[in-house]
Amino acid sequence: MDKIKGSGFFLNLFKSREADNGKTESPSPAQNISVAESAKELQADVSDTFLQKSFRQRSVELTDDVQTLKARTIGKNIDSGIQVKVIVPGIKVEFKGTNSSVQCDDDLGDPVTCKEDAERSSVCLASGSNGCVVDCKIIGEPLIAKRSYCFIDPDDNKPIYSDANGIIREAGVLTGLVKLASDHPGFINIVPFKGAGVTTSGEPLIFLEKADTSLENQLSKGPLSLHQFADLGRDLFSGLDCMESLNLVHQDIKPANLLLKGKSLWIADFGETTSKTGFASSGIDGMVLADNERVAGTREIKPFHANFEPPLPASDIWAAGLTLLSVLNPEKMLDSDRKFLDEFHSFPFETLPYHQLSTEQQHQLREQIHQHLDRFLEESLTGSDARFIPAMADFLYQIFELDGTQRLSAHDAERALKMYQKTILRH
Repeated sequence: MDKIKGSGFFLNLFKSREADNGKTESPSPAQNISVAESAKELQADVSDTFLQKSFRQRSVELTDDVQTLKARTIGKNIDSGIQVKVIVPGIKVEFKGTNSSVQCDDDLGDPVTCKEDAERSSVCLASGSNGCVVDCKIIGEPLIAKRSYCFIDPDDNKPIYSDANGIIREAGVLTGLVKLASDHPGFINIVPFKGAGVTTSGEPLIFLEKADTSLENQLSKGPLSLHQFADLGRDLFSGLDCMESLNLVHQDIKPANLLLKGKSLWIADFGETTSKTGFASSGIDGMVLADNERVAGTREIKPFHANFEPPLPASDIWAAGLTLLSVLNPEKMLDSDRKFLDEFHSFPFETLPYHQLSTEQQHQLREQIHQHLDRFLEESLTGSDARFIPAMADFLYQIFELDGTQRLSAHDAERALKMYQKTILRH
């Protein structure tokens, strides 16, 4: 199969960005791109050498304001509304409320012991491996409450919430985002957090605004349009950019953890979120975790099954790319046998991390990824949409760049999709 020749559209985008950062003024993408009805005419008037250099240097020229944002992190003593007391490390933990705790109007009933227990409940809206979601109200406002599973202590017949680590982490992360990043443009793409608290029986709870549905449920009805691809992609990368401003890595970006409200997308489920320093760098006992101990989330959505990258924002970009592929072709991406993912993540060089590969091996692996993307786009974009394949290929090549230090940033990915809407999709 012939390799798709990209239009250079998204790489050319970064040429204009240099002007934003005080460098020599360059023509805008709109000036350099001749938007056409056929893929052949989607060519950028700029040399490959310059494009590559421009892309490699895309994140170097940060403004003072952005550098200040990058330095922020959520403090270890953040008051989320839930106080943790470790009784038996790894087994028994007790929770108490704080001055910032909130309580729901409703009695949520008996503790939930497992996923099957949750699914039998008439009030359960959704359930996962560690907890479930139920309807509730706070001062009359309809919300949802996230609950964690427990087991009953045979000695005193009281619930022990051994699976509450995710609840505690999520409460702290969301509290930190509200306090430190609510002025970030991408904050509107973080699920609205209404507080956290502890019931009289000691159960920790998180309260969130209710969405219309999840992206996973929406995709079960079929693929979305390219306009929706761009809109939801911009929301997703904007939210990730907000998280990155606090040095947070979500680690579990996938359609099931992305919520839809009206035409907007919210990033949700921060139970696996981590950071190199601050609150999210520690376990529930407050002890700082090593890099390998911080790796969590769904294994199949990470670059090469998480074996070759520590938790970094770049890993979220890779997972976001897989989500966007799901938007274009959910049947192929969400197939239970994971055939495409298995092929896409096949790694022919045993256990060597990317940076230890030879130049030839790196080139071979990059070509392999590009070929998978080419085939995917040819199968997914048909009819009149096929003319957008070269520009889409350019974008996805940068999202799935194998070198994590060179992968497209969330900020640049959102900006690229914005320009994509203005210069290509409008035709």
